[in-house]
Amino acid sequence: AESIKIRLGCALPLMSLETMEVRGRDLNTGLPKTIEISSEQIRQALEEPISKIVDLIKMALEKTPPELSSDVMERGIILTGGGALIKNIDKLINIKTGIPVYITDGPLHAVVRGTGKALEDLEKLKTRIKNQREVILLTEQVNLKEVSLNDLNRTYNAKNNELSGTQNVKDN
Repeated sequence: AESIKIRLGCALPLMSLETMEVRGRDLNTGLPKTIEISSEQIRQALEEPISKIVDLIKMALEKTPPELSSDVMERGIILTGGGALIKNIDKLINIKTGIPVYITDGPLHAVVRGTGKALEDLEKLKTRIKNQREVILLTEQVNLKEVSLNDLNRTYNAKNNELSGTQNVKDN
């Protein structure tokens, strides 16, 4: 299946139809069978998962802070991993997001190379992880305080309404 995806997989229709013979067992008869499949058939089979990938990219971009999203808009998205080998996936993501998309050199080994670079300076990696955890904890604490203050304000306003008999008190 992986060789089929790499050879025929495409995110957009290709200029010329590519085909490949595939051998396997016929589920109806149980006998060996050879069939010819096309790049268009594989594109259709990959359409839903690729669409989900594009939707997730859009969701991530929507949640990205403005200062980071401007960098992404300027520098683009870099694809890594086996999915980057699907023909025209970069073009499809570019069409759907309006952001430049690039495929890294050797996408299958990019994660391994990145991990190797991170492990070369383990202390720097530990410091970054610690700093991220502190930011996450601080964010969670701020969010909890905001929720608590809002709850207190609602409770206070409700008590005041009961005591004064008024109904239209602004809720923060």
